[in-house]
Amino acid sequence: MSGPWRAVTVDDEPPALRRLRGLMSANGGIEVVGEFTDPAAAREGIAALQPDVAFLDIQMPGMTGLELLASIKRSEPDLPVIVVTSAIDAQTRQKAMDGGARAFLVKPIRDAELLSHLANILS
Repeated sequence: MSGPWRAVTVDDEPPALRRLRGLMSANGGIEVVGEFTDPAAAREGIAALQPDVAFLDIQMPGMTGLELLASIKRSEPDLPVIVVTSAIDAQTRQKAMDGGARAFLVKPIRDAELLSHLANILS
């Protein structure tokens, strides 16, 4: 793909959204086109914006990131690359990967970890 990848970030904590946006902005290659604190709004935003990659937090009120991932998989014919972000255990990581996530970033996300995963998913 040429040009910057388009990303959507979903997290119920605004500081986490700002941190992820800052990391992507500083490291280039990805343009954040949508930020959502509400999973239901994120599902609609992902359908409307059709990003190349979506970063989903696991623990959110109303709908978990895993439930959002399952919902997106059912409704979107062209599923974006999914990266799950969380401070949760290895069992949840495995569920995310089994559910279709391409990467799992442990919070707090470090620059080196983000760059490593971006290199893998953007290639």
